[in-house]
Amino acid sequence: MAIYATPTQPESTLMFGWLKRTFGSEKSSSAASSYGATSTAPEPSFTVPEESTNLSFVLLKGSPTEENLRETLIHAGLTIDEQDDAENADEDAPLTFFASREGVTYMISHFPAPIPDGEAEAVAHPFFCDSDSIEGYDQHLIVAAMYSLSERSEPSTTEEAIAAISDHADVVAHLLGLPEAVGVYSGRVATTFDARSYRQAVLEDPFPPIFISPLWVNTDGTNMHFYSFGLKDVGLPDLQVIKRPSDNIDPNEIYGYLMDILAYILQGNRIHAGETLGRTAEEKFTTSWQPWVVDEGETALQIDLNL
Repeated sequence: MAIYATPTQPESTLMFGWLKRTFGSEKSSSAASSYGATSTAPEPSFTVPEESTNLSFVLLKGSPTEENLRETLIHAGLTIDEQDDAENADEDAPLTFFASREGVTYMISHFPAPIPDGEAEAVAHPFFCDSDSIEGYDQHLIVAAMYSLSERSEPSTTEEAIAAISDHADVVAHLLGLPEAVGVYSGRVATTFDARSYRQAVLEDPFPPIFISPLWVNTDGTNMHFYSFGLKDVGLPDLQVIKRPSDNIDPNEIYGYLMDILAYILQGNRIHAGETLGRTAEEKFTTSWQPWVVDEGETALQIDLNL
């Protein structure tokens, strides 16, 4: 899909894979504002949170053996710390490993019980989680990046944060290869995925938007809300589209369009309020800073369809 963006920058043309982005002349500034996209929220800070929350819960049906869990971690390229032997010597303590890769230490701990109150089931993603596959899970693994025990410090830039989330996702995806694993509940983005979808998005056919900032859809009874959840963790504003009943566009097209834009942004490209976007040179979707539909205290980049 080609996406045309017209920001207020000097004229040039950038080709990025499937996405063609055309920068207009200074005239584009008035052209962008003429479409009526007025920001009502402050410009975001574009800063990475001081503390990262790379925390996931691998959902299990049955208990993995210590040997299989150890072999899976080694296969994922982690070095298991020797202190595990002492930790696991206590039969009453949960089976726990501390394992490191590329300067980051992860804690992987087994709990023989589901996550309380149906928390994981309540946030099953409608497109990336087959609810039947996680139904009846009875145990879980906690997978947490422990920067207090790591050689590497917390990420401080967008690029570092994306890399840290991707590395964490890779560890989780390998653990989802355990025969008992049926899904993962990401605490960072409050989203549950089934094992197959997550492994495909991370290992088999990598598509970072799915696990870095999944796209959700809901309704307020009148309008449909499309929004990403997770870009703020890498120092970027989340995206959103509010589809009105009068907007003549298929919701599936909106979803696919936003997924393409998320992929573009996560490759290091930026879109700012005031730019116009479109799938053709004639189409003009205006952009503005607006309160995020999930939390009005946060600023989102809203794309107005103007159709």
